[in-house]
Amino acid sequence: MPRVPGLNTDVQALTSDVVSSFRRNGLANFAGAMAFREVLALIPFLLFLLSLLGFFDLQEVWKEDVAPEVEQNASEAAFKLVDDTVRQVLSQKQVWWLTVGLVLTVWELSAITRVTITALDRIYGYHRRRGLVEVLPRSLWLGVAMACAWSRRSPPSASARCSRARCTACSRCCPSSSGGCSPRQRSPSGSR
Repeated sequence: MPRVPGLNTDVQALTSDVVSSFRRNGLANFAGAMAFREVLALIPFLLFLLSLLGFFDLQEVWKEDVAPEVEQNASEAAFKLVDDTVRQVLSQKQVWWLTVGLVLTVWELSAITRVTITALDRIYGYHRRRGLVEVLPRSLWLGVAMACAWSRRSPPSASARCSRARCTACSRCCPSSSGGCSPRQRSPSGSR
């Protein structure tokens, strides 16, 4: 196998070099900042989507597709809090949630871009300080692109995932074509 000049193929030396470069450039801090900003952007993005559903009178999407999934995977108190909030946002049809939710989402996603730009500058040894006037337009456009990508990656609804018949006894999807659970599939509480 021919050797590539400048490429160290010794695994131990390569691992040591990667770890030291990771520490030297502070990449753990950048990764944490990016994750924090994404989580922070998720809340206004969800409020934006919910208000959009309310404006298009699509409350049944929450009631039929999303709420049962949330209820199944959350505690009773957590579901009540989320359900009350969602129903309030869906019923109010305020432009506030649409505009502020979208603006905050784009701002937080553009902050991820700015953190990434700073991290890549540090990795590649680019030491010129970029001004906000230079970085902001680029990061905002990339934030909009990320918001579009986020909205496209939403999971399919429960009805789209499950093409099997619903059980009349427990209201869950069942493998049987008759539309009902066999007695061994049901637990005493009525759910599987």
